[in-house]
Amino acid sequence: MMFTPFVFATLPLLEVLLLALGSLFLLSALLFDLGLSRHSRFKQILIKRRIITLYSIGNRLNLLSLACLLVTILICFFALPVGVNVGIAFDHFSLFFIFIVVVISLVSHPSVRMPLDLGRATLLNAFFSALLTLLLLLVLAANSVLLALILWEMATFCGLLLLAIHYQKKSLRKALLAYAIVAEMGTLFLVVALGMIYIYSNTDPLTPISFSRLATLPATIKEVVLLLLFFGFAAKSDLFPFHLWAVRSYPAIMPRTATLFSSATAKVAFALTLRFYFSMEITQSSYVGVIIFVLAILSIVLGSLYTISQKNLHRMLAYSTVENMGILYLGFALFIFASSLGHQLLMVFAILATFFFVLHHALSKALALQIAGTLAETLKRPLRIDELGGIAKIFPWMSRLMLIAFLSLMGAPFFSGFIAEALLLMVAFKSMLLGAPYILLAIIAIFALVVANLASIASFTKAYTAIFQGVQKTVYRSSSIKEKLYWRRFTLYGLLLLLGIFAMGIFPWPIILELQKIVIALYPQSRIMLSNLNMEIAVPMMLFSLSLTLFFLLFLLLKVSLWWLLRDKTIRRDAITWDCGMHFTSEARPLQYTGTSYLMSMITFFRPLLFSKSISPRIVEIFPDKKSFYRLQIADFLKQPRLQNLSYLLIRPLKIFHEIPRQGHIQWSIFSLVLALIVTIICFVRS
Repeated sequence: MMFTPFVFATLPLLEVLLLALGSLFLLSALLFDLGLSRHSRFKQILIKRRIITLYSIGNRLNLLSLACLLVTILICFFALPVGVNVGIAFDHFSLFFIFIVVVISLVSHPSVRMPLDLGRATLLNAFFSALLTLLLLLVLAANSVLLALILWEMATFCGLLLLAIHYQKKSLRKALLAYAIVAEMGTLFLVVALGMIYIYSNTDPLTPISFSRLATLPATIKEVVLLLLFFGFAAKSDLFPFHLWAVRSYPAIMPRTATLFSSATAKVAFALTLRFYFSMEITQSSYVGVIIFVLAILSIVLGSLYTISQKNLHRMLAYSTVENMGILYLGFALFIFASSLGHQLLMVFAILATFFFVLHHALSKALALQIAGTLAETLKRPLRIDELGGIAKIFPWMSRLMLIAFLSLMGAPFFSGFIAEALLLMVAFKSMLLGAPYILLAIIAIFALVVANLASIASFTKAYTAIFQGVQKTVYRSSSIKEKLYWRRFTLYGLLLLLGIFAMGIFPWPIILELQKIVIALYPQSRIMLSNLNMEIAVPMMLFSLSLTLFFLLFLLLKVSLWWLLRDKTIRRDAITWDCGMHFTSEARPLQYTGTSYLMSMITFFRPLLFSKSISPRIVEIFPDKKSFYRLQIADFLKQPRLQNLSYLLIRPLKIFHEIPRQGHIQWSIFSLVLALIVTIICFVRS
């Protein structure tokens, strides 16, 4: 079959239209549900059946479109000539991030099996999640600056509605308000940047501007526009100081929403930053790189420290995302430094390592968030680390998958995190060759990466041992729990694990060669530098893959040999976890490490940076009924009283959101999205 540019451009668009059709079915089910209370009881039963049918059809269409789109994107990525752009922005750069969005959406897609007790929250989450996926795909495919920014703002508003689904939860209202403030700030930066682009390019309002025309802007204006765009997109990418909404919302929202926010939306924001940077062809932007570098270092250090001190698994994963996004932007900052000095080999190496880290974080964090969300939905309780234990005895496969996700996130060998962090460390060490002003920045980057790695090892080890190992601190009804687990989800987790994390960790070189197509699509002059880079790192990478493969085969051979020798000598003995002879009940086992005690020495060392507060009331009874007396409170840097009083002036005008009735809010939101879609279609037709 001959793959022509027409085929490359048409097939993905047809599958996106199929995804839009599935979203329309979900919207129809939602509209029927909104008007359900107006009918008689008999008619409500008929309408509920219609809602279930529409929901099932919409889910199946979305799943089919995402699966077909994944296959098409892979074919296009491997078959499309390097450096070729077909029609809309379908080059290797956009295909790479579209692949990430599609994979994350597939992994987090709900089951096609329909429960009879379908609630409105499930309908809202399904519709707005599908709409968010559709908008993110259109953002990556847009070839017009105005169209891309309009679609991005629509995706931002869709994210706000996803948070508003759980508005009745008190813990989520502050997160919703924080997201609204951050979104307004990001929109303000983007509108100012868009205005400057139109003014200095002498273009009429509402006339589409292609990304290729951004190179004609004046040099000084390019740097200002880049800085404004960076702040506008960073507001939705969990980067410090725009991260509070994510930390507050992840424990309360559905796992699919958290996965989309962390692994898809944040990556699309980073992709847009890169798209504008390379389209403007900036050669000198040192001060912009320094600003990005400072925010990246703050995100890495503070995210790492707060990851250690968290007592909720979802909050710990949220702060881990803050740290990882800091590492992502750190690679981009090092690329800007190398670009400013004309060090092309380091430029290519930095952006290549950054793309590898993007893929690693998207897959590993999606796996961890999905398992954590499934566990929280199954247990019907928050995942407080000190209150859980012994989960591995109930869900052995879930615990093994979570262990692999944690090992990848902490950068253990055999997993993608090890290669990703090793490549970025190599870039940081090579950045010391840039000269005197950048040696100190390179040392700071190396220190931050080491701190992040150590903090990840400590925090994820704490979480796994406290939640999955040990004894049960609470009696779980395992028989009723296991009935609610769908093996289809574990199948998707396994595919994600085998095709992504292990492949990147054991055989990184073929993936690096494919990622070089993205670098060429962004920077066509990098072909010669990539050949020089391949000569430098190809042999170490191949030797590393060979050694890991041999070690893995020897380990597998040893395990099979032991199983063969001991297959008839198996002795099974069931016993409770050793408790030093003190037979407490399963609800109170004080002789077990908690998450706080596990890392107490590290928390004490970093206490000046953590804004901690110890609470230890006096014990007056000889045998007190209370199980624990010592409590350590650690607040985020941005939650300090002085900063909260300063931000209250910004928050007060947005209190109007608390007064909007929920059903009217939903109808107003749907009307706004339809109006925005009409405006977008008009702009697309004009382009």
